[in-house]
Amino acid sequence: MEFWAKTDSEGNSGIDVFHHLLNVGYVAKTLLNDTILKILGLDPLQCAAIAALHDIGKISPGFQSKCEKWIEKYSLNAIARKEYWNRQEKDHAKVGKYHLEKFFQEIYKENGFKQYSANFLASAIASHHGKLLGVASRPSHEPTGAGYWKEEINQTINEIIHEFKKPDAIPVNDHGMSAALFFVAGLTTLADWIGSDENFFPNNQNLDVDEIKVRAEKAVDSLRIGQIQVQKNLAFENIFQFSANEMQKKTLQTIQKPGIYIIEAPMGMGKTEAALGAAYQLFNQNAARGLYFALPTQTTSNRIFLRVKDFLMKIGGIDNQTKLIHGNSWLVESDLNELEIKDSLKPEEEKREIEQWFHSSKRALLAPVGVGTVDQALLSVVAAKHFFLRQFALAGKVVILDEVHSYDVYTGTLISLLCKTLVALGATVIILSATLTEKRRNEILGENSLQNNDYPLITGKPFQENLLAPVAAEPPETKTFKVFFKDRETIIKESIEKAKQGVCVLWVCDTVNSAQDTYKKIKKDTYNSVKIGLLHSRYPFFRRDDLENEWIEYLGKNNKNREGCILVSTQIVEQSIDIDADLLISELAPSDMLLQRLGREWRHQRTDRKAAEPEFWIIKEEAELKETFNLTQKEIKEVLGSKAHVYHPFVLLKSWQEWEKRTEVKIPLDIRAILEATYDDEAEIPDGWKGLLDDLNQKKNEMQSKAQLAANFWGNPSLEDEEGVQTRLIKNDQYFCLLYTSINDPAMTLLDGKEIGLNPKNYTKETGKIIHR
Repeated sequence: MEFWAKTDSEGNSGIDVFHHLLNVGYVAKTLLNDTILKILGLDPLQCAAIAALHDIGKISPGFQSKCEKWIEKYSLNAIARKEYWNRQEKDHAKVGKYHLEKFFQEIYKENGFKQYSANFLASAIASHHGKLLGVASRPSHEPTGAGYWKEEINQTINEIIHEFKKPDAIPVNDHGMSAALFFVAGLTTLADWIGSDENFFPNNQNLDVDEIKVRAEKAVDSLRIGQIQVQKNLAFENIFQFSANEMQKKTLQTIQKPGIYIIEAPMGMGKTEAALGAAYQLFNQNAARGLYFALPTQTTSNRIFLRVKDFLMKIGGIDNQTKLIHGNSWLVESDLNELEIKDSLKPEEEKREIEQWFHSSKRALLAPVGVGTVDQALLSVVAAKHFFLRQFALAGKVVILDEVHSYDVYTGTLISLLCKTLVALGATVIILSATLTEKRRNEILGENSLQNNDYPLITGKPFQENLLAPVAAEPPETKTFKVFFKDRETIIKESIEKAKQGVCVLWVCDTVNSAQDTYKKIKKDTYNSVKIGLLHSRYPFFRRDDLENEWIEYLGKNNKNREGCILVSTQIVEQSIDIDADLLISELAPSDMLLQRLGREWRHQRTDRKAAEPEFWIIKEEAELKETFNLTQKEIKEVLGSKAHVYHPFVLLKSWQEWEKRTEVKIPLDIRAILEATYDDEAEIPDGWKGLLDDLNQKKNEMQSKAQLAANFWGNPSLEDEEGVQTRLIKNDQYFCLLYTSINDPAMTLLDGKEIGLNPKNYTKETGKIIHR
């Protein structure tokens, strides 16, 4: 008797369980990478066997009773009624977990491991629908006729082992954590999706093994999720069209194998090219199978996306291996060609989830090269649906994390965990930062003893090796920025005069409201005599995109015909955006943010600047710094205003203290000293600040605890894998509404002048793009 695994469109029993398991097993084998398997200590045939066994629970009365035609086919109506099959456990994942526990427990016992550890493996494999089943999850009760069904299950398990190979125990710690465990869980999920694709594996046909192998190869190839393909032995100059500086050369010499590495260098020195050059070296050596470039925001990831596509063209001649991934990436990607996984039998909710993974958004993790927000990678280390699929997708890749200094303790804690997880998965983690403190560097590397104040600096630890000797590089030519504290009204007046003289002014505010108010004031006082712009995150997508493109081009490296202007912006211009102002104005912010903002001033060599020297104007607060020494916490927050809701007041005070005593800043020479002084919690502070320091430390501890809790896979329910849900501490709920200018049946006119029909039945993906932009 054959037990059905799929039914056809008419409800007839189709492919049987054994052949479906074969399909998935051979797809799993095809998906595997030898380099990663070696790092994880896994055998490809054993992995294939484990993945194949994912649906063994379908051999159960509760599941089989779902197909009435199968029961009729084998004349089982009487026994099904007698044994109440329709009341038995119908969740085949729970039944499968129950029997896989028994099977794996024997294996773990033979291998000298705790038998209880086998329960974690059984749970992980049975969780191939996305949500992690707890180790205590069980069928509602022992199925009637359990002996018969158990015999059939054991026989099928033996047949699968004979086809592939008997698995060894996968080591896990007492908390159920293991890189290999979740790698195999992710492999199983992906292999099940592909092995259920009716485009290659019909749901009503049992294929022979040779045909299954051929179709598995074709199915995996069609999805374009394999190893990145590059031209071999290209020089740095061939890829980037310029010679490597010393920092870039030393980066290439240091990053030779998988592990974790940190590149600390000033803004505009070419950290991105250094990291991409190192990534190419690893591709060239077959030491990495792909790339994911992770950034703090959607804006920065959109910009880097274009640079990575150009890089990929240079090393491979094609750019369709590159995918952009974040919550709104589908609005940016011009490639709307989607890959279809056809499985008519899966529930609608699960089909939608699978579609998301093979469309332009989440496919970036599966694609050879992806660019997006760090949140998409962080979802691999929190209790979110399909976290193990994300781990599988990132395994063995080069993962570049840019601007890691910009995260709070909550997200920073998750980033440290992400780095540890990725290295264990055979990935190469390259961290880029211009403003990293020594303490944070050591946290990321997992080292406490590394003390080095050189700058630029390259540090790292290859996989399962000791920390490398830190590598210092020659700093770029020193730029000296004159620092002035001025009141807002004076700055408004003087900035307008500067703009009229041809100076390009960048004014950075800490909040959207402040940016809007500043823009309105300047606009009113200039009488349209100079070019003025406003950038912030609350614009509709289409408007923000247009404005960003306009100003990045206007203040960009290649604009030789620019005139005086004032661009008022929030922090969105702070990092990973190549704009070059003649004069920088900023509200008070943490020192690392102020240094990042300085990276947008005098960034490139120009012969036509209307400013004699680089100046940095910081807007004065309503009180003097020394007046805060004896104020209460509430009074200090009132002095600092709305920025105290964005940045912690204690950090703002320490930054204020550090910058106010300076009349000039030398970049990069002063970067280390400014950062360490700002974030030195052991330094003497005024009595009035001590309560704020205690509050800061308490908040840090709370955020760290929340992050550790979010990363507890086995102790938390698996939440939806949505960007920001568990990767950031969101303080305010966000709501979206559709803005329009008019409705004239049968169409609605939106803010950008585009029209959409009112009948949702006629909506397409392009309609959705118009609405969300």
